[in-house]
Formats: sequence, structure tokens, C-alpha cells
Amino acid sequence: MASKVSMAICEQFEDLIENQKWYNYLYISKYKPKKERALKLLFFGVAEAYIDANKLNAEVKIDAKFNRFIFKIKDDKESSDVNVFVNYLSNSNIDKTIDINIRNLNDDTSKNQIIHCLVQKNWSKKQKRIEDRIEDSKKRGLKTPDFVFINGRN
Repeated sequence: MASKVSMAICEQFEDLIENQKWYNYLYISKYKPKKERALKLLFFGVAEAYIDANKLNAEVKIDAKFNRFIFKIKDDKESSDVNVFVNYLSNSNIDKTIDINIRNLNDDTSKNQIIHCLVQKNWSKKQKRIEDRIEDSKKRGLKTPDFVFINGRN
């Protein structure tokens, strides 16, 4: 259940950015994007509102050390968390974060699911590179994070 709720929140966030013109909240002016912190705060607000609106017995924690959101569904029978990373695709650490998460998912003790919500501010080949890396990992039999690519361009 935690993974379904987390993915639904990511998809709601995607819809708001792409279709409801919330990408405007990510820019100071027409060509100057706000810092990634604004993106994360916007996501946190959407997550909290989704949980409240659907009367879920859930919580979202912010783990500043690892730069992620942790979703916990309190009435879930399994004790697994969903870690959601919300970043601009242009973040210089995103490749390293994805590699670490692939390694962590394939650790025998890992029960957690990982979702990356990546917002693209400008056209970039990075999304294609990430998709190719995930495809390659899957061909090698590795578990991979789920991805939601969001068009955040105005």
C-alpha cells in the first residue's frame, strides 16, 4: 500500500506541474529557476495535502541527511518504507544517487522501495542516459528504482 500511495502522490505532483501550470512556482522569472529547495517544499505540500484529503493513516518524514522523503503507511502489514527523491534532473549528484540506490535495492536486506521524481528544467540528454542505465540494470537482473520524469519547463 505504501508504494501505491507514494506513486500516486508523485503522479499527482506530475499532473500539477505539467498540466495545472505549477511549473510557474519553480521559477523566479521566465528564465531563472528557483533553487531545488522550492521544488522539495512544493512536493512536501502536495504529499501532505494528498494524505489529508484521502484521510490516510500515513506520514511523510523528511530525511535531510540523505535528501529524501520517507513515506510510512501506519496500517500497512509489512514494515517497508518508500523513499522518494525529488530533484531537478540537472542536479550534479543525481547520477551518483541513482547508482547508490540501485546498489541499496539489490542488497539482500533491503525491503524498501525507491522512487525518483525528476523535474527537467531544460532539454537534456540526461533523461535518456538514465533510462538507458536503468534498462541495462534490468537486463542484468537488478532491481531498479521507479522513476517519474516531470516536464518543469515553462
